[in-house]
Amino acid sequence: HANLANFYVRRGLREKAALHFNKAIEAERNPAMKKYRQGNRLLGLYSNNPAQLRRAVRLYEEALEIQPRLALAKEGKRRAELGLARLGAK
Repeated sequence: HANLANFYVRRGLREKAALHFNKAIEAERNPAMKKYRQGNRLLGLYSNNPAQLRRAVRLYEEALEIQPRLALAKEGKRRAELGLARLGAK
């Protein structure tokens, strides 16, 4: 579902993307990965919204608190922070 969500984001189909982001989150059993997927949903759907990007950063940080070596969460946090910088927000 996560790959399909990203596919729909790239095509501007936000409603379909949201549906598949939510399915990926619901199916995830690993708590750190669930936080990571929640962050990805916000990053994918709200990349121009500073408040949602800040929330994504927090979710990635929560994932890293649970699983400190989770490279996916580190990369997601970096991308969300880059988005904030691009928008001139912090």
